[in-house]
Amino acid sequence: NVDWALTRERYWGTPLPIWKDEDGHKLCIGSRADLSKYGKDIPADLDLHRPYVDDITLTCPQCRKDMKRVTDVIDVWFDSGSMPYSQHHYPFENKEIFDENYPADFICEAIDQTRGWFYTMLAISTLLYKKPSFKNVLVLGLINDEKGQKMSKSKGNVVKPWDILNKLGADALIWYFFTGVSPWLPKNFSEKAIDEVIRKFILTLWNTYSFFVIYAKIDKFNPHGHDLAIADREEIDRWIISELNRTVKEVDRLLEDFNVTESGRMIQDFVDMLSNWYVRRSRRRFWKSEEDKDKISAYLTLYECLVTITKLCAPYIPFLSEELYQNLVAGTGKGCQSVHLEDFPSADRTLIDEDLSFKMNTARKVVGLGRAVRNKINIKTRQPVQKVSIYFNGDKKATEAISHFESVILSELNAKEIEFAGELAELVSYDIKPNLAIVGKKYGPMIPGIKKALAESNSTQIALKVKNEKTIKLDIDGKILELEPGELLVEIKNREGIGVETDGEFTVGLPTGISKELVAEGFAREIVHHIQNLRKEAGFEIENTINTSIEAPAAQQETIEKFGAYISKETLTDSLGRDFGPGMFVKEIRVNGIDLKIGIKVTGSIV
Repeated sequence: NVDWALTRERYWGTPLPIWKDEDGHKLCIGSRADLSKYGKDIPADLDLHRPYVDDITLTCPQCRKDMKRVTDVIDVWFDSGSMPYSQHHYPFENKEIFDENYPADFICEAIDQTRGWFYTMLAISTLLYKKPSFKNVLVLGLINDEKGQKMSKSKGNVVKPWDILNKLGADALIWYFFTGVSPWLPKNFSEKAIDEVIRKFILTLWNTYSFFVIYAKIDKFNPHGHDLAIADREEIDRWIISELNRTVKEVDRLLEDFNVTESGRMIQDFVDMLSNWYVRRSRRRFWKSEEDKDKISAYLTLYECLVTITKLCAPYIPFLSEELYQNLVAGTGKGCQSVHLEDFPSADRTLIDEDLSFKMNTARKVVGLGRAVRNKINIKTRQPVQKVSIYFNGDKKATEAISHFESVILSELNAKEIEFAGELAELVSYDIKPNLAIVGKKYGPMIPGIKKALAESNSTQIALKVKNEKTIKLDIDGKILELEPGELLVEIKNREGIGVETDGEFTVGLPTGISKELVAEGFAREIVHHIQNLRKEAGFEIENTINTSIEAPAAQQETIEKFGAYISKETLTDSLGRDFGPGMFVKEIRVNGIDLKIGIKVTGSIV
């Protein structure tokens, strides 16, 4: 039924304002003034609900007979659909307020309101004004249990909100709903999903903030005591400031379009970039004892990023944002009393450096692929490799980007040199087979000959033709056969001695073989890693200097002595030896299958 049956035979609800006489004449009343006009002695404070309004008798303007109200009430959804008008008592007053706010910018409700509030608002506004009463509508998906089943007390799968709030916090729950999936899709809710939010975003942001606070306290750094222009800062600082302003610009644009999910994900991506690239690449700048321009640049940049992100996050995670703001800004006597009294950030587009962003993002792509190769061939990041082999489709800008950030790529992938491959075939080989599902029916008896011809052909050239969607010609016992690209299957395989990963644009390869010299260097890096873990386990402060003793087999002892200066520098070791004196924190560990004993003891502090 396309019509809206407006009335209900009920007691409670808005009375249908229609009066009728015995001759069938009808009168619709639109206000108290109308009641007074057609009725007698209408109380000024009359309650316009049943049963009081049922007692009102009006005079028919046509025949002067008495009129009684039709006993029906109006569908309650009519009340909901009238919300844009009734909230302002329009049209009786507040016309300017109504005109300023109608139609609404945004409304939001669950999917069941497609037949309720959304429909009735649309129906009434179309009847009155021939247009919708809202510009944007978001239809929320329903929240199900982790298996996708509707939550029900009888099934015992209902999650109590207060349990989640008390256990995991409101911010994590809010962030999950904002960024987990698009809001119009159903959500399979579970504690695991909230834990994932905490791990991937909340803790990443908190740990980045904590890193700044720890070192700022050690160095007694005052962010308001320095003035260093962005243009005068280090390249990596200019890059992250560029990405910060790009993020602010995009988040603002997405929120203007009411796209809260993608805007939240933009923030999350930036926080990941800030923590896992900028801070990790800049750690040594914070660690060093001298307060030079480089260190000040790092401090100011990280501080500005944290403050801006705190303001950017305020609508999404209000409690954590307030905690960070109070310490970073309000606690220093600057800013507002609360982050929620601050203006929302606006991007400085002059600080967005497209060229620098392209170069750094190219380097990060290569590094990401290189790390994936390490995982594939099971070589730890701490183990150096000789070279990184890179192939891409000859983009000059990409070559310049990789060359520009060569030292960054080598450092991140723990390699000694970069080699550009002229052809993809230098890194991979191809296994070409007929697509039997297609050619089997077409060439049946010729299949053995096709397989033989493919095995004897140049697989690289055939793979290139398939990629470029060109016809492949094969000589089958003196007969030329033309195959379409879809009639062949191309499988890419790593060449012997190299591991490869590709994203379709870049292909990165790392050697699977490691020389003795590189194995020794990797062993030294593992030693550093274990000493750093011992420092944490022993409860030493970050700024503590130590004495370190290592007991190892003769061959490994030689490696330790060779890389002694490196080990000492990385671990703040004053003296590296073999004697285990009193008061040392000692532990036996296993490194690359070798049993070692390491002892450490505090000697002083770098501050």
